Amino acid sequence: MTLGAIVDRIANDAHAAAVRTSATGAERARGILAAAETEFRARTEAALQSGGRELEREREARLSRARVEERLKLLALKREMIDRVFEEVLTSLPRRPTAEYAAFLAGLVAPAVTAEPARLELGRGDLQHHGPELQRLVSAEVAARHGGWPVTISGEPGDFAAGVVVSAGRSVHDFSLPALFARHRERWELPVSRVLFVP
Repeated sequence: MTLGAIVDRIANDAHAAAVRTSATGAERARGILAAAETEFRARTEAALQSGGRELEREREARLSRARVEERLKLLALKREMIDRVFEEVLTSLPRRPTAEYAAFLAGLVAPAVTAEPARLELGRGDLQHHGPELQRLVSAEVAARHGGWPVTISGEPGDFAAGVVVSAGRSVHDFSLPALFARHRERWELPVSRVLFVP
């Protein structure tokens, strides 16, 4: 599996999480808009009963500020929902069955980094969750994908939660999941936003 395919798979997971999150977020957004509409109507009624040009200007200024405030609340809600989707995917991905996750981790290692002897570290959270079986399976998967590559799977976890980091000579290739998400999140946010916010 190429890194591009891995990235697409993570994006698909984010899409699935977005579908699960959208109902809750849509309900909260409707609540915010309903509250704003009620407040707008109440302020309009009060301004009309009071009458006068000055009161009308004040009413318009207040309504304008209220609309801006509600827009900011909705934007904050959207950002919160997108963050929650990515957090859910980042948490659930390493919880896949051990054999499936080992194949996923081995697939993160791009062929370009297999040109020289290397050491591969697994995330501390991955080893805590899956145990030494993960090391064995990743080693077998890497050997199957990159036959003849002199790589050692470190017995100690790396200083990251999930994914793999490859050290080859003076180069360090960071395929940890937090780094992967940081590099590709901007690209993945658009499809997630479409699922969450486009009716």
